[in-house]
Order: sequence, then structure tokens, then C-alpha cells
Amino acid sequence: MSATPGETSASRLGHILRDLEASLQAFHGLLTEPTTKEELFKSLHDDTGLPNKEVSAAAEKVVDLLGLIEHLLEPAPLRLADHFLGGF
Repeated sequence: MSATPGETSASRLGHILRDLEASLQAFHGLLTEPTTKEELFKSLHDDTGLPNKEVSAAAEKVVDLLGLIEHLLEPAPLRLADHFLGGF
């Protein structure tokens, strides 16, 4: 995504972050849709069997990517506080 003429760096970042938020909200909506939520539970969290290998691997990649994004977006003082206070 390139900046348009007259667009400041802060407004460009704001636009990127709003797009990211909208995307994450949309995916959250998909994952919490009753049928999908039930399938996820059965594939990853069911205590009567092992997690589905394919779904588990895909979920792990998503979780890793979300962690990287969180690290990029979390302000340094919060990261430092989490380190010293043990996080929540």
C-alpha cells in the first residue's frame, strides 16, 4: 500500500490498522459462527480425542502470525511491563 499525495505517515498507518482491525473482526465473526465454532471445538479442543492434525497445524500458523503482529503493534512500555510483571 503506497501513500497518496498529501497523506501523512500517521494517517497511512491509521488506515492500515483500521483495515487490519476490520479484517480481524470479519475473521472473528467467521470463527464464532455456530457451525464453524463447533467444528473448531471438535477439531482442536475436544477432550475425547486428539486434535485434527491438519486443522491444528493451520491454527498454529495463524496463532504464530497473530503473535508476530501483536509484537509489532504492542507499545514498548507495555512489552517491558509484561516482561517485569509477568504479563496477564
